[in-house]
Amino acid sequence: MTRQLVTRYARPPLASGDGSSPALWRQGIRFRRETCRPYLACLATLLAAALATPRCGRAATAPPRGAARTPAAQATKEGLLTLTGKLPEIPDKVPQAADYQVKLEDEKFYVCVPPNYRGTEPFGLLVFIHAADEMGLPPDWKPLLAKRKLLYIAPQRVGNGHFNNRRVGMAIVAICKMMETYKIDPKRVYVTGLSGGARIACLTAFVHPNLVSGVLPMCGAEFPGAVPKKLATRDDPYGAFQGDPKLVEKAKANVGFALISGPKDFRHGNILDIYNGGYAPQKYRAKVFDVPGMGHEMAPARVLDMALDWLERGRDQGKPTKKADGPKPEEPTAPKKKSEPAAEAKGHPLRTWTDSSGNRT
Repeated sequence: MTRQLVTRYARPPLASGDGSSPALWRQGIRFRRETCRPYLACLATLLAAALATPRCGRAATAPPRGAARTPAAQATKEGLLTLTGKLPEIPDKVPQAADYQVKLEDEKFYVCVPPNYRGTEPFGLLVFIHAADEMGLPPDWKPLLAKRKLLYIAPQRVGNGHFNNRRVGMAIVAICKMMETYKIDPKRVYVTGLSGGARIACLTAFVHPNLVSGVLPMCGAEFPGAVPKKLATRDDPYGAFQGDPKLVEKAKANVGFALISGPKDFRHGNILDIYNGGYAPQKYRAKVFDVPGMGHEMAPARVLDMALDWLERGRDQGKPTKKADGPKPEEPTAPKKKSEPAAEAKGHPLRTWTDSSGNRT
């Protein structure tokens, strides 16, 4: 049709003569251009309208330009997101310990969904609570998430300067919102954190032991009760809180605690005291990963991998019972003292602690 229009209407009225002069040819070209322009504009408008019309397949499901994208729409990406929609349903609320009244539109979360997540197989979830207000994803952790089939979320503005109830509440909201949005295995929900965030990770497990499967606190720890100070190098009160006895018992039965520290961490002694004086004698499923040369810093992916491996292998094993059969870590029956935390705190190969259930791993 376009060719016919051009042929019919684009002939310039040449002057008398054979029409072979260059001036007349230029005049003809200019006439054709000006004559065809309205028709080309009309065709462009029709083409744009056709492309904007929803079709079957990918174009029909694509969100409109400028619309907010939910985490599900960015399933193979990572970044700082606003979780859209309503607040999730939170089971067994403990309002005296956690603030659940979060305005999602005002909050940011750093989310990473590995590329091997397809939504057909349930993945685990790793929640990070930082001591600072901003947190992304350590670069070496990204391959580990894919290997372990874990999704990742880190609430923002939950640093040490905020109240504990906000920090715990944000962690629980993040867990429940991710479980609402993605296919999450409820038996593989882990909370980690650094320094003050590690302490909040422990508190989160003691407040919601039915939601949290394991804790991986790095360079920090909490325990529901006072512990004797033997190795701590500071006199400040640290790591003890008063918890609900019923929730504490549920955490003891349901949650694994993989405490990560190192000899250069200034809280190293505090963490060993909490393990030796709290988790171990009271028969929690707990273990210390003492990393040679580690200071008050983020754990590398290889250490996190070992801690996750221990949590997942011991998920159905080594749970405390009313009558414990294994020996206490402080009183090993073997002549060697490799299982004594104080003896291994000098630290060589990555920790081979005996856990508080008497299992050597």
